[in-house]
Amino acid sequence: MRYTLTGLLAVLCAGCAAKNGPEVMPEPPPDPIPEALRLLENEQYPGQNVLARKIGASNLTGRVQILDYSVLTEDSSHAEMVKRIVMNAGVPVGHVFVQGDYYIQRDGNLNVPSDTRVIVRTDFPAYRKGDGEVLAKHNIIAVASAGNVDAVEGLEHDRDWFRSDHGVWEQWKEYGDYQSTMRAFQNANGQALLATWADVRTDGTVVPVQKAVMCGDAMEWCFAVRAPPDLLQEAHQGGATSWAAPILGAHTFYLFQLWDTAEEVFGVLKECAIDAGDPGVDREFGLGIPTAICKTIQDREAQTAGASLTVRGGSAVVSSLLAGPGSSVSFGNRMNLSFSRSWKLPDLFVSFSSLALGKTVRRDKTTFSFLAGAGYAPLGVSSSLTRTGTSLFAEAGASRELLARGNTSVSLLAAAGAERGAIASLTARTGVSLGYKRIALYGGVVFTGASVPIPGHRAVGVPPAAVSKSGWEIVLSRSFSVGR
Repeated sequence: MRYTLTGLLAVLCAGCAAKNGPEVMPEPPPDPIPEALRLLENEQYPGQNVLARKIGASNLTGRVQILDYSVLTEDSSHAEMVKRIVMNAGVPVGHVFVQGDYYIQRDGNLNVPSDTRVIVRTDFPAYRKGDGEVLAKHNIIAVASAGNVDAVEGLEHDRDWFRSDHGVWEQWKEYGDYQSTMRAFQNANGQALLATWADVRTDGTVVPVQKAVMCGDAMEWCFAVRAPPDLLQEAHQGGATSWAAPILGAHTFYLFQLWDTAEEVFGVLKECAIDAGDPGVDREFGLGIPTAICKTIQDREAQTAGASLTVRGGSAVVSSLLAGPGSSVSFGNRMNLSFSRSWKLPDLFVSFSSLALGKTVRRDKTTFSFLAGAGYAPLGVSSSLTRTGTSLFAEAGASRELLARGNTSVSLLAAAGAERGAIASLTARTGVSLGYKRIALYGGVVFTGASVPIPGHRAVGVPPAAVSKSGWEIVLSRSFSVGR
């Protein structure tokens, strides 16, 4: 009866909110998962291969080299899956290669191409004799999978493989030994890493994946990657640390786009990792969970984005304002042509990189102009990190005649615009023009705030960097009349 009465009261009070004002909805509870460990929106990975379409592959340096012998067998599905995970984690296909091999080095000689920045290995043991010394001589970081407990018969419940007395070393002694593996970690100066899994629950707690080998004695070089939803079930069922290594490898490759040396990259990986399990470095989760939601990385992204940004002028509205409600040809950072045939029709603006429609009108000593269209860097703002693409833009401005003597005039111009495409930017500009008959010379400054995607940024779930920059522009315009 209580339930029925409660339901009846709810029906009777349904109109109360309308009478007493809008209903105030309670704020949603805070997300218990730390920001640095959240996946992007609804993505299965903190990165997607759409990066290859948005970022020019030529702006990335180096390659991810996957060592997987299965590519030479009849069933190459394992190697193909590892490659797909690297690409899904944000590395374009032109920078991911599979090599049918197990060995990082042979007889002390590096066994991968010289432009390799990240090696991904998915077989056990993680490293062999001599690997550490060779890696330390090159600007390369290797990432190996920790192992899966079901791979060793009779030892399925002992996840601590990286200790000297574990039975796995006796069973697999023909492939490697504990001492050689640990020496590789120690001698590589942080360039030989290990990847296992961490399960971040919806309540924010971090728990081990029971089928995945823990970091153990390799904890000083081991990271626990957050298992994405589409791989989490497989990880719990069979370990699948072969899928953890390529995600950490993509993360490492991304950091190589921001820093130059393997020593720097390893330092940033350690600094930004989120501690899990026991405080500090521990046998379960090692150095912690890698993330790029970190001030060190974000500051570096802003520096990289700022250095890549070029503000070179070329405003459509400035050219239109210099011509007034007429036609003109202007030269500056680019050649522009604006054309108006009738007051009743929109003005047509054409340049080598933009096409727009708008209107320019004059009232007493003030000229107003508005244009909207599409083009390549239509507001004169570009980034060397992005692939050139078409942007939609809109820009408005005004000029005020300050002084007029005979055929000579001096005017103050101001304009503002927005574009969205390869980059998103808001731009403001102001300057002074000197006019003589039909010729006008303009000089001014440009201020822009832009959102610039960093190559590889989606590999680790971070937004584009927001930066600001200023520049200058000079425009020479010649207006002319068109018969009506």
